[in-house]
Amino acid sequence: MRVRDEDLRYALGSAPTSHWRGVFDGSWGLIKNGTVCVYAGVRVVDDTAWRNAMQKLWRLPSGGRHVAEARRQLSWAINRALNFEGEIK
Repeated sequence: MRVRDEDLRYALGSAPTSHWRGVFDGSWGLIKNGTVCVYAGVRVVDDTAWRNAMQKLWRLPSGGRHVAEARRQLSWAINRALNFEGEIK
C-alpha cells in the first residue's frame, strides 16, 4: 500500500478520547513495523500490516456527536493520504 506519509501522520495525530489514542498508537505501530520503505514523502506499507491497522481503526466506536465527527475526520484524512497521483516532491 502506498500512502502519503504526512497525511497519514496527520490522520493518526489527534484522538478525541484516551481510548482512541491507544488504538491510534497501536495502528501506527503496526504501520511502522510493516513499512517496506519511505521515499519522497510516500510510505510503502506491507498490505497485511495495513489491513490489520485499518481493522483496528474501524472497530472504534462512533456513537456520540463528537466521536462521530472525529471518525468522519479520520476517514477523510486516511482517504486523502491514499488518494494521490504521481510522485510527491
